[in-house]
Amino acid sequence: MLGGHWGVPKGHIEANENEKETALREIKEEVGLDVVIDCGFRAIDTYSPVDGIIKDVVYFVAYSKSTDTIMQIEEVRDIKWVKLKEALDLIKFASMQEILILTDKYLSKTN
Repeated sequence: MLGGHWGVPKGHIEANENEKETALREIKEEVGLDVVIDCGFRAIDTYSPVDGIIKDVVYFVAYSKSTDTIMQIEEVRDIKWVKLKEALDLIKFASMQEILILTDKYLSKTN
């Protein structure tokens, strides 16, 4: 949680990275987890943080063998592992809520 709202790890692509590499790096940097990315799920959230700027954020499903996290204090204020209903209550933005619901549907089909 930073900026007064809950979310998931995300960030900018660095030189020579692809989307998957960026996701792996950002998750490791922000919450200290080594994960496996499931590229079978890919969702895009397009938003405008300020007038004249449009951003696309790409989300994947990631699997971790551990729940032991390490916060990057410059970007994260708190970390929680929660069930879907609580996540939907915590998340402020409708677009992120929709992505969580799509993720749940995807996981229901693949597990």
